[in-house]
Amino acid sequence: APPLTPSSREVRNVVFTLVRAEKNGDLGVYQERVRCMRRVLAGGPLYDEVVFHDGNISDELRSRISTMSPGLQLVDVRQYGGFQMPLSSSAIEVDQLTDSQIGYRHMCRFMSMLWFEALANYDFAMRVDEDVCLQKLDTNPFEAMQNQGLVYAYGLETEELHMETLATLPGWLDSYAAREGLPPAGSEVHRIYFTNFFVSSVSWWRQPAVGAFLHDVDASGNIYRHRWGDAPLQSIALRLFAPASSVARLPTDYLHLSTMDLVRADGTQSPLWLDPVAAQHPIRRAYARRLAAQQNTSTPFLSASRLPQLNASQVFHLNASQYPQLNASYSTHLSFSSSTGIDADEHTNNSIHGRTGFHLGGASPEVRFPSVMAGNATNATNSTNATVGSLSDYFVTVRFLCAGSVDDFENAVDGVSRQAQIGNAFAQAAEVPASDVFVDVTAASVLVQVSILLPSLAEADTVRAYLSQTLSNTSASTSFLSSRGVDGVTVETAPEVEVFYGQLPPPPPPPP
Repeated sequence: APPLTPSSREVRNVVFTLVRAEKNGDLGVYQERVRCMRRVLAGGPLYDEVVFHDGNISDELRSRISTMSPGLQLVDVRQYGGFQMPLSSSAIEVDQLTDSQIGYRHMCRFMSMLWFEALANYDFAMRVDEDVCLQKLDTNPFEAMQNQGLVYAYGLETEELHMETLATLPGWLDSYAAREGLPPAGSEVHRIYFTNFFVSSVSWWRQPAVGAFLHDVDASGNIYRHRWGDAPLQSIALRLFAPASSVARLPTDYLHLSTMDLVRADGTQSPLWLDPVAAQHPIRRAYARRLAAQQNTSTPFLSASRLPQLNASQVFHLNASQYPQLNASYSTHLSFSSSTGIDADEHTNNSIHGRTGFHLGGASPEVRFPSVMAGNATNATNSTNATVGSLSDYFVTVRFLCAGSVDDFENAVDGVSRQAQIGNAFAQAAEVPASDVFVDVTAASVLVQVSILLPSLAEADTVRAYLSQTLSNTSASTSFLSSRGVDGVTVETAPEVEVFYGQLPPPPPPPP
């Protein structure tokens, strides 16, 4: 398709975002995003608004978005090759990926190398993701780009935390640089520009050298194979081909909902929950309402049709590959015979561990699990009288392995044990009383289980999203504990963070 046409000759700037039908039946978050954006851009240069979508947007949703933003252009990304497997990647195995995982990779590809083709008739484009609320800008971003001669401005430079990207992109990048006579750049992969908000020259991305680089990235298939994201790819392209003086941080205060971050004008970020004003912002409340609605309407995670036979390690993430110190037989085997309940077949002498209500990923438990097994029953098949606890109890449970012994965690030092310190750290992070955080430790190489009691599924899912981002790898997790007063603890495995429903789980049993 040809590039989009600006609404008038005077309009040289555009603000764009991407919405996906599966996530945006509720437009409360988008509506707040538009309000935030218009407040901070008021009185500046003219701009158009473009909303890209994945082709599955309904006529009703299209009408509602158009009503909220008169004059905007709704654009199907498939016109520009988006949300389709590229021919160069057709042989890549994607059978093991869920629709959501494939969709995320489609998004990364579009935001890495296709958006600027659609917007080629504009001078400057500003990406403001659908879950971003711009709160304060020191200067109008379009004026800053023009006046300072910039090709790219960002709100936050941060760490790349995706381990597979860190393991695979540097080597590929150094090989590419050597072949093209460019300086090595593999060591730069760990620093990225947060791409949920940026402003850029559109024409810069259409230069032959930049295009050749992005073409080779696309041809490698690694966006799909290794989930290379748009943030590291954009950041590397800028470091390879843009003069350093043409890339600058744009002092900006904004909220980012999917990671629950508050990005500040000084270039730092902090948990949104630690700012009482941000935590009560209308866009945060709209996001919580969306999460709650999705929990009640989405396809259950434990679906008999999707997963006819599932190893419990995939639910609880306690398998030998992730936790070498644990015996593989520790996992419980689950099978599904019908949509009316869950049948459990216990293949070890261990009881079925974890929460009695099991993992929640879709509809409410009373709908999804009319026949729930008791968590400590060896013969739990089709138990119809199992206890599920209070219907108002939700937990975020975090599990990880640490170096040391149980005694190291249970024995008090200066009157406080490490076990208690960990509980206090998570209570602070989740903003709940310490009495609502429960910490269990088990085994010689310590398996730590932290359970945080929360009043609603929306609050639980929000805390889960924040902790998943914050505890994304072992280094970040160790730093998280250290920064909250838990000294001398080394996290050895990336924590698994889940939302559960029902009673407090029993302590995790030791390995056989």
